[in-house]
Amino acid sequence: MWRNTGNAFPDDELAKKSLARYFAIVQDKKMAKFLIAKKVAAEFDSDDSLEALSERF
Repeated sequence: MWRNTGNAFPDDELAKKSLARYFAIVQDKKMAKFLIAKKVAAEFDSDDSLEALSERF
């Protein structure tokens, strides 16, 4: 399986600047935000409506 190592555009400063977080994630320097969010505990009632949940958090 091919995996981009973040060095596909080593001389493209615009790509490095605008996609800095992406490159850091690919190079295992940072963790993806969805993985961080997955680990954060949140107490809620699954029977609550979406409106009630959005007001609560």
